[in-house]
Amino acid sequence: MDCLGYNILTDIYNQQIIEDRSGKAAEWKERLSAYPAALKASIIGRHGSSLRYWRSDYHYHNKVVRKDAVFLASITARLIHDIMQVIYAANEFYYPGDGMNLRYTPNFTLKPHDFERRVENILRVSESDDTYVMQYSNMIELIGDTLIIVNKSEAKL
Repeated sequence: MDCLGYNILTDIYNQQIIEDRSGKAAEWKERLSAYPAALKASIIGRHGSSLRYWRSDYHYHNKVVRKDAVFLASITARLIHDIMQVIYAANEFYYPGDGMNLRYTPNFTLKPHDFERRVENILRVSESDDTYVMQYSNMIELIGDTLIIVNKSEAKL
């Protein structure tokens, strides 16, 4: 269920049933009408662990110092994905994975302050000599704020 694009639960939840003679589609929609607690716990646990790991990883910081553009592009995308998964699960909203994930988050109650602007700023690199340092610094700060939500969510589960 955790890919960067297609998400079957989101599709099932949002589908308009035209014909369902066996009742299977309706059964799945009914089961998904309340966001499953086990799904929430799994997503927050998995992506929260990744965020905890990368926040203090020596290699990540070293790649910033070395300005390794390829590594930093991939880890940045990965960490933003982890953050998005946590925020969606914490808000019990099925992750759409449609490339426009920030269009839903303004209505979320559980998210770091100024979330959308911060995500966009992290993803925007420039020709500046300190672009990777700034990206890293902003990412570490956003991870920290997201981990507050992870910790609170895990305490409730």
